[in-house]
This record gives sequence, structure tokens and C-alpha cells, in this order.
Amino acid sequence: MQRIGNGYVRWFNRSRKRDGSLYRGRFGGRRIDDGSYWLTVLRYIDLNAPRAGICALPSDHLYGSARAYRFGDGPSWLHREAVERAAAEGDPSALFRAPDYDAFASSCIPGSTLTWSSG
Repeated sequence: MQRIGNGYVRWFNRSRKRDGSLYRGRFGGRRIDDGSYWLTVLRYIDLNAPRAGICALPSDHLYGSARAYRFGDGPSWLHREAVERAAAEGDPSALFRAPDYDAFASSCIPGSTLTWSSG
């Protein structure tokens, strides 16, 4: 697959008189070293599917992590502690309430049209 991909990129670049990576500049990484940014990243990830119209709620998406947080399931390698602490709003005495996860994920959208039910 790598050989096919590399061949395609070389052909694409030659045919358009360009060079470099085909996806250069679009993606990048940034260290998460701020609590506010951490919450923003969590919500951004979980809201991708609802914003794309794939589902109504973050936890409705079969392949998203919000489902694991909402229903308490997921793969064995998924460590939920940090996200559950963030969803409990950093209050060490607060308990993470799985039914409220969709509300947490949606809480950053002013006037959000997402709806959820606790229960």
C-alpha cells in the first residue's frame, strides 16, 4: 500500500508541477498543556459525528469514544479516568455520571441544538 500511495503522490505532483507531501500543511500537532484546551479537544472529537450529521448525539456514533464514556463499555485499552475527571469538571469530589456525558460534550456549543436524555 505504501508503494502504491507513494507512486500516486509522485504522479500527482509531476502532473501538477508541484512537490512535497500531498497533504502538507493541513494537519499538525499541538501539545495539550492547558486544562481549557483539553476540554475543547475532548468536545471537538466527540462532536465531529453530530456536526457531520452522522448521528444526533455523540454517544450515538458507533465508532466514537463518546459511546464508551456514555455507556461504560469500550476496548480494554481505553483508559477513561482522565476524561471522566474532565467531565466531572475537575471537582475531585464530583462523581462522573455516565448518562450526562452527551451534555458534557455538547456544553461548549452556545445555543446547541443537540438534545440528550439522562437516564
